[in-house]
Amino acid sequence: MSKKKKNKFKKSKHSGKPNLHNAPVMISAPIATEPASDVLPVESDQVEETEKAAEALAVEDNRYQYVRKDVRKLILSILGLFALMTIIYFLNQQFHFLQSLGDWIYKIANFQI
Repeated sequence: MSKKKKNKFKKSKHSGKPNLHNAPVMISAPIATEPASDVLPVESDQVEETEKAAEALAVEDNRYQYVRKDVRKLILSILGLFALMTIIYFLNQQFHFLQSLGDWIYKIANFQI
């Protein structure tokens, strides 16, 4: 028989957080910097604003990455259909095959109007 106390939807023991205790530690050497005389001073408020804006854009990029792929596919599909319809239009102007094709489909399908 079945086990009554068995939980089908048991939560995993993984919390999804990386284990920081076993992570390798990287130590960087101090970098010597020389003051550049040709660099213009920038206010710290402007730097903070640009950093916040760049951070917000990065979050938006990650959030809408899949949506962008879908929109790109949709646009390509619409452009392909438009190109196909344009090609059919010009071929019909030259060879007049759509009228005979429509008559043939009407005759075969026995549409009652």
